[in-house]
Amino acid sequence: MHGYDYGKVPNAPYTTQDIELLKKTLLFTDEDIKYLKLAGQVLEDQIDDVLNLWYGYVGSNPHLVYYFTDKNTGEPIQKYLENVRLRFGQ
Repeated sequence: MHGYDYGKVPNAPYTTQDIELLKKTLLFTDEDIKYLKLAGQVLEDQIDDVLNLWYGYVGSNPHLVYYFTDKNTGEPIQKYLENVRLRFGQ
């Protein structure tokens, strides 16, 4: 998918150890991973509804819409927003 080119962007400025420390700080465990996966299964047939709710929430908050707009025109980047849906299989 255009815009999501794994391996073609610079390395992140943090390490795996940094991530592990963040997980420790947040008390994030393998049990959390288990339940996140379960939530994905439970919500699989509701993805469109979840995305519609999320788009509505972001769209009603100018400070969030800012991150989805073309900095030259101030308009939302429709192609990007469409691609977000594709990432979720919609």
